[in-house]
Amino acid sequence: MTSKERVLTAFANQEPDRVPINYSANPGIDCRLKEHYELRPEDGEGLMRAHGVY
Repeated sequence: MTSKERVLTAFANQEPDRVPINYSANPGIDCRLKEHYELRPEDGEGLMRAHGVY
């Protein structure tokens, strides 16, 4: 199950293969994403912009 399928399944009140998590709930992923976009570790807003959230 992909991460997108997992979230959509949970939104449909069905049971996904595991609990979907936000990437920011995982500090390792958050850190690697910020490094990829050449952002400072504390720049959560910049990461949101990089992903088109706002």
